[in-house]
Amino acid sequence: MSDDYEPCAFDQVTFRGYISHLCCFPAQGSASFASTHTILRKGLAKVLQDAPFLTGWVNVASINPQWTTVTGPYDVDAVDDVLEFADLRGNFDYVAWREQRFSVADLLQSQQYAFPTPEVYPAPVIRARLTLMDGGATLAVWFHHAAIDGSGAARFWSAWAAACRGEALEGGLALTPRYTVPAGLKGTPSLHPGYDPHPEAGGRPPSVTTRLWFSDDRLKALKDKATQDAPTGGWVSSHDVLAALFWTKLAPIMGRPDDMGLAVIVNARARLDPPLPVSYIGNCVYAAIAPAPARSLSTAARAIRTAVSSVDSARIIDFAGLVTHAGTRMYEAHRRITLDGPLLVTSWAEMGIFALDWKDAFGGARAEHVLHPSFLRPGIVIVLPKRPGGLDVIFGQEQRFMDQILRDDDFMQYASWQSGYKPE
Repeated sequence: MSDDYEPCAFDQVTFRGYISHLCCFPAQGSASFASTHTILRKGLAKVLQDAPFLTGWVNVASINPQWTTVTGPYDVDAVDDVLEFADLRGNFDYVAWREQRFSVADLLQSQQYAFPTPEVYPAPVIRARLTLMDGGATLAVWFHHAAIDGSGAARFWSAWAAACRGEALEGGLALTPRYTVPAGLKGTPSLHPGYDPHPEAGGRPPSVTTRLWFSDDRLKALKDKATQDAPTGGWVSSHDVLAALFWTKLAPIMGRPDDMGLAVIVNARARLDPPLPVSYIGNCVYAAIAPAPARSLSTAARAIRTAVSSVDSARIIDFAGLVTHAGTRMYEAHRRITLDGPLLVTSWAEMGIFALDWKDAFGGARAEHVLHPSFLRPGIVIVLPKRPGGLDVIFGQEQRFMDQILRDDDFMQYASWQSGYKPE
């Protein structure tokens, strides 16, 4: 089809589902949201006009039925298909929900936030929902991960807010140029641990999801502990140390202290040579694997930093060649979602959603909280967009393991439970 985008190797290795963000806005007065839907709709219409592919669909690629790509039709006038509007004033109390620490479970149980099954093709590239409540509002966007990654989602949010201010995001949004693998490159499997081109089929155990808060003070204390234990071990980031905390605690709890690695999702755009343009919002991520065992916090943090630092242009290009040569349903090959795979940690901390200026769309208010409006599979940890004072982290795990880590005093000295599952 002439309106199909060329399939991209990086789009084939992601989880085939929706990345979702739900922003919470407090009311600034009785008339705070009088024009919210109108302003958001107008802003979104401008974004869709500038980036028509956002109105398209994730579909099976014509060149390979195991791959997907973005296809038309692209209807830039279909803003009301992309943006759903729900007025729950009189039926849902935002202030009371805030007092419950923005419990995702409460929201999902009382409201429908489900969109089409990601693997029933064609699946929409994006969908959004504005919900007005007593005392506040929420704005949620679902991004199909076979088309857009977390960095791409951040640019979309920035573009929509800019359009609501009557401005344009510098550089815009694009799905081109698509990354092209050098001819004949087959890739080297040994360079990409944790990747299996022939994964065994298998189910996943039931999971529970919880959300924790790590204050800046506690994160500093955690990093101080890691660096004091190994003062000459080299620089590590706060993200390295936070991931190391989950890794070193969960591995023994799950009975896997010697064989559970850790996968850290790395934004590979700027690491490619030449780098992809800032306007590109398609997938360009790589799972850096820190191998087991990692007995101490400091050792684990350094192992994570070493794994992340190893991701250079040559490794990314080699991986793209490996994916292209295999030609299978590569997202299944990421063993992070199987019982014997590594723990997966990904971070949306630097998305900048809290800093976005929506002008009058929400009566002058900016987002006061950002949630992930869904439940997680076991073995996934997501650092949510950073808000003033610290970080929210959500993670999914089997209940028996979640009970143990949430009762671990050494772990919980750095974390405060916010919402979701909690041991009785």
